Formats: sequence, C-alpha cells, structure tokens
Amino acid sequence: MVGDRGTPLICDIKQNSLDDGPGIRTVIFFKGCPLSCSWCQNPEAKDEADQLVVQASKCIECKDCVDCPPKAILEGSPVQVDRARCNLCFQCVDACPAGVFKHAGTPADIEAIVKLARENVVFYRTSGGGITLSGGEPLLFPRFVLALVQRLKAEGINTVLETCGSVKLSSEVLSIIQHLALIYYDVKLADPALHQQHCGASNALVLKNLKRMIEERIVFLPGSKDALDFKKHVYDKPLLVPRIPLVPGITDILENISGIASILEGLGVKLIDALPYNPLWVEKAKALGSATPGAPKSWMSKEQLARVRDALAGFRFELFK
Repeated sequence: MVGDRGTPLICDIKQNSLDDGPGIRTVIFFKGCPLSCSWCQNPEAKDEADQLVVQASKCIECKDCVDCPPKAILEGSPVQVDRARCNLCFQCVDACPAGVFKHAGTPADIEAIVKLARENVVFYRTSGGGITLSGGEPLLFPRFVLALVQRLKAEGINTVLETCGSVKLSSEVLSIIQHLALIYYDVKLADPALHQQHCGASNALVLKNLKRMIEERIVFLPGSKDALDFKKHVYDKPLLVPRIPLVPGITDILENISGIASILEGLGVKLIDALPYNPLWVEKAKALGSATPGAPKSWMSKEQLARVRDALAGFRFELFK
C-alpha cells in the first residue's frame, strides 16, 4: 500500500503515441513505482527520486566534466561514472556540452501538461485520443493526479491510466478512477511467490483491487476492441482492460498464462492485452548504472507470441492487438 508523495517527477513525455490507448495520445511518464519488476520497461521510472542518466556514447572527450567535486567522473573513452562516489550534485549535467549527463526526472507541472494537451486537442478529438498517464505508477501521487485529471476532463480531454494496481483504493484514488476513460491494468504473474520474487511484492493487493473494481462495478469491462473507440462511444464509468506483459521465461510460460487467464475469466473479463517483451530497457538501465543480470536481450519471436496467443484463445478472450 502506498500514500501520497506530493508533487511527482516526470521522466518523459511522449507525443503522438499510438500504442498507449485509443487514438493519438500524449503519454506522461511518472517517476516512482511500488513494484520493482526485474524486467521493467521504464527502469528510470522505478525510483521516485531523481537519478543521474549517463549516455556515454555521446561523449566527445572534452573533459569538461572531470572537475566533478566528489571525483566520480572517471577519465577514459567513453566517459564513466563511479556510482559509489557520485553524490548527485548534477554539476556534470551543466558542464557537459554534448548532453552525456541528464536528470532522470523533472518536477511535474499541471499547468504545463494542460497547456500541452490544449495544443494537441485537435488531434485528440479527430482520433478519439487524449492523455495517457503512465510510469512508474501515477497513483503514487493521488492528490496531484486527481487535480490533473479534473482539469483535463474540464477541457474535454479523455485520460487513460496505465497502472500496476499495487496501490490502496483510497477515496482520492476512487475519485481519480471516475475521471478516467480507460484503465490498462497490469496482471503480471498468477503465483504470489513468483510475483514477490520478480516484482518485489505479492500480487495480493493487485488481484484484490481488480476484483473489487469489477464486482462493485466501479469500472466497465469492454467486450470488444470497438468499445474503446471514443469517437463512437461515451461511458459514465471508465473501461478496464487487463494487460499481461510477456517476459520470456518469466511471465510467458504457459502455466502463468493459464493461471492469469483463469483469474480473469472468473471475473468476467472478455478483452485483454498481451504486451510483447521489449529489450530496449536494458540499455536504459545501464545508463542509470543498474545491473541487468540474465535479462533477455532480444525481441520475442513470432513463434513465442503465437504460443501465448493460442493459449489465451482457448479461454475465448478477444485480444486487443
């Protein structure tokens, strides 16, 4: 369970996305997450505090950074950082002319996000798109997110939430939900022990929240992809689509797929999304100085994806993609 951390950091804003909800979307990536998944696609979003990102391939060997006060910059080609010495003074960020060093997050600003949304509103309305809140976990910051979604709704802009579900359904979180158009709800592992091993916490809260939202009709369960076309449909409650992130050798094994499918089938779910593994996170983790032991380095094959889809088809789900 988590509480409110106040004003969050934003680690990225992605415009013109077609992969994070219906239509053309602007995706806001919040920094901080209650889980710590070993394969996290956005490792820069796991820690809610600022971090130093080092993109060594940009180094032009000017040596402007070597005057680092804690002597954490190691001379060489490419440049390296002694993370044990680094005290996050961020002087290297200002000193480097090539952009080798940067902050992992910047303070969020509701007015700036609303202004950006207004600038893109014609694209949202033409396509049925809007703003997507991702991360990390946006619901770590319920007061901020509630204020943001209220402003966006007042502007006539729909909001999609991507969540890991491992949060307390407080009154503020429930208020946020009622201002959303769609929730993508991650269900990663069916077995609690494996969830603890690979995600740093049990899946008990994730499944409890999912069950409550469905059984108390806090959300609607769409029966088909067509229901997510916000140009044609208007709802008085948010839609919810469970997602299974597919990680080779961890979440994509048939025992786990069948376990998750049984849970979702029992809750009346008809439409789900299965997210193919993306190995690009490995380089992002290295830029943060994070180890990636045993991480799969390649994209999922067509055969791996077909195996998972065949298993899910046996439960008569419609797949989002």
